[in-house]
Amino acid sequence: SVEAGRPSEVTWEDRFEQLVAYKEEHGHCRVPRGSGPLGNWVKTQRSQYHKKHRGEKNYMSDDREKKLKGIGFAWQGRVGE
Repeated sequence: SVEAGRPSEVTWEDRFEQLVAYKEEHGHCRVPRGSGPLGNWVKTQRSQYHKKHRGEKNYMSDDREKKLKGIGFAWQGRVGE
């Protein structure tokens, strides 16, 4: 159940839509790490992608990977990310 006054949990699809909007505004998918929830989500997607390709437990489905690739997602962060 959702606690009173708290928004329901943001889904993967919600964040993906936010990333698409970010790309439309900025021309790329390299969301700065310190830019709040979307930046953290992008960092997590990179981490899950690399885990998947190392054969480790992950939550990156083929469908999610395909969607991210389809918008030109940057799998490598900037130096220090």
